[in-house]
Amino acid sequence: MTDARTADTIAAQTVRETRVGTMVLSERSDMALISLGVKRGAQVPVPMGVSLPGPGAWHGGRGLGAFWTGPGQWMLEAEHMSEVDMTRNLRHGMPGLSISAQGAHRVMLELVACDAQTVEALMARLTDLEIDSFAPGSARSAHLAGSEVFVIRRAPNRLALLVARNDSSRVWQVMNRAMVERAAGLRGALEPVL
Repeated sequence: MTDARTADTIAAQTVRETRVGTMVLSERSDMALISLGVKRGAQVPVPMGVSLPGPGAWHGGRGLGAFWTGPGQWMLEAEHMSEVDMTRNLRHGMPGLSISAQGAHRVMLELVACDAQTVEALMARLTDLEIDSFAPGSARSAHLAGSEVFVIRRAPNRLALLVARNDSSRVWQVMNRAMVERAAGLRGALEPVL
């Protein structure tokens, strides 16, 4: 499921934001991030009504989302929800699962562009993802600016990056530089940044 919110709606919920041409890069401070682990052989739950996707996929809509991070492991995301409340509700409703808040350790960055080609060009240059198979609804681990990140394709022209907090400033700078170069028409002038 894709999310069709506008860049202006997203920008109203951010800590930092940069606009370059038709591209907007923002940090989402309102996003609760919860890791969820299920023991091998246990039934996979449907937390808060969100079905947990298989490898390489993201499911989301109406402010809730989930993506696969490893065997029996997912990351849940929820807009405008406290991580404390979310973990408490999940623990109460689904005992026996491994649940931990990730907001202190990870940052969610989002990129919105005017078209899919801009997003794909930036990701092809900055990551080791196979862009041809990275359709909306995909979520994969990738390398970007020397960091391992999870990249979520929320819509053709919108993606999110889940980044370790310690790496977020470096990833932000690399993304911002690539956006400036793309807007200036210099996308082919420099080597890929992995």
